[in-house]
Amino acid sequence: MGKSSLLYLLTYPEIWQEQGQDYSKSFIVYLNCTDINPFTPYAFWKEILILLKDEVEDNDELEALIDEVLEGETIEKADIRRILKKIGQQDQDKFLLLLIDDYDSALNPNVEYTEVEMLAFLSEFRNLAVDKKVRRHLRTIVTTFRRLNELGPKLSRKWFTLV
Repeated sequence: MGKSSLLYLLTYPEIWQEQGQDYSKSFIVYLNCTDINPFTPYAFWKEILILLKDEVEDNDELEALIDEVLEGETIEKADIRRILKKIGQQDQDKFLLLLIDDYDSALNPNVEYTEVEMLAFLSEFRNLAVDKKVRRHLRTIVTTFRRLNELGPKLSRKWFTLV
């Protein structure tokens, strides 16, 4: 089975039930980064939020917050934190599961995405995943063609301490 097929299987409630897990406790968003061309952090988060909005159709508060963020000219880490906090306020056990396919696209600067922006994006994405106030409400699974440490830039500790 390929990596994309495996990620896609995780979107099926039956797979969760077979593993004794409660599918209803998650908002699942599958995104293939190669669909974002050119890749930019704004385009990434915008697509995530559009897909998340489809998942939260019956949740007016969360849908309104997502709409508010999408109406802005930027999408910042603080915006994503607000959404994750709202998920947690509504249900302590609920979480957003990001299934990110072909994440290597985020590791390649382009005309609209400089190496500095890439380093900042990678750092902020990692910081969200380990943020003690919201990590309970965010899970991520990423796939790449090769190991991230082989593909990505050589990161110093300073990039992991950005807030």
